[in-house]
Amino acid sequence: MDYGIKYQELLKELEVLEKIYIHKNLKTGYFILYGEINRRDVLLKVFPISEVRKVGNTYKEAMADAIIERHNKNLKKSLILKTRVLEVGQNETFVWIIRRYYHGLSLTAPEESKNLFGPDKFSVIQTKFLGRKDRILPQVVSNLEALKSLEPDFHLLGVEESFFEKRFKTEFSSYEVAKLEDLLSCDLTAQTNFFNHYQADYFSNRNIVATLGDLIPANIIIRSDEQILFSDFEWFSFDNIMLDNAFFWLFLWRYPDWQKKFYKLSLNDDRGKLYFFLSVIRIIMSWCLSEIESNRERAEFDKIKNFYQDHIWRRYLLNLYL
Repeated sequence: MDYGIKYQELLKELEVLEKIYIHKNLKTGYFILYGEINRRDVLLKVFPISEVRKVGNTYKEAMADAIIERHNKNLKKSLILKTRVLEVGQNETFVWIIRRYYHGLSLTAPEESKNLFGPDKFSVIQTKFLGRKDRILPQVVSNLEALKSLEPDFHLLGVEESFFEKRFKTEFSSYEVAKLEDLLSCDLTAQTNFFNHYQADYFSNRNIVATLGDLIPANIIIRSDEQILFSDFEWFSFDNIMLDNAFFWLFLWRYPDWQKKFYKLSLNDDRGKLYFFLSVIRIIMSWCLSEIESNRERAEFDKIKNFYQDHIWRRYLLNLYL
């Protein structure tokens, strides 16, 4: 299907002035556009209405934005620095979300950030921010602490807490572990026993906080004054206190100095260290399971299998907490 005509009709309806495309695919119906509406700079993201998960996550992001906006109006609470959602909508073809556009740079380009295996040639960390970790990383930690202080009132919002489904698995069956061991060519008995032993404490109410759930470097915007903003809350949920810290640390794998600095800033006690290690195990195992469940062609899956067996994440999983 070619979505071009329907997409142009949507732009006309929304009165969007096109400026720069970050992503444009007429075949899949995915569009990310920096543009202008009524002289206001905006970021427009458009997806096909048939993409059920993306539709749900788009409305989840809008709800998360409303929760955080309410939090930020309380001057007694720490301000959560984030991009602002302006509108969410849908028609018979698309669902879309419009955010205010903030001039600055993401820590990495979106595609490069999620590519665990490709070259680093497009990384904004490498080209723009390599020597500025002491300025940037404390802000990331501070904003995470502000996010963790959020206390939403679900009754006022008219939603259940379960609306914000956790992104990563909360337990692993023996069948899933066997599949993971085949993918990674290793024994995960120690890792699963370690996770299962602390599972109840890890998910206890005292350790559950608001989490962004997708704190890749591409979702951190560095403004011209070097103030940071978190962006893209479509995986927002309430999860373990160290989940976002561990997730961001994992995606800094190309930059050991940044990892080391962020790790030291994030962890103040043995309890935090324990939950950090548990989160690393949970994230990597969940991520790898998603590859197993992706129904790839055999040749493509074998290629991915080789990638994972060679990747540093595998070493983190096997050695980090020991």
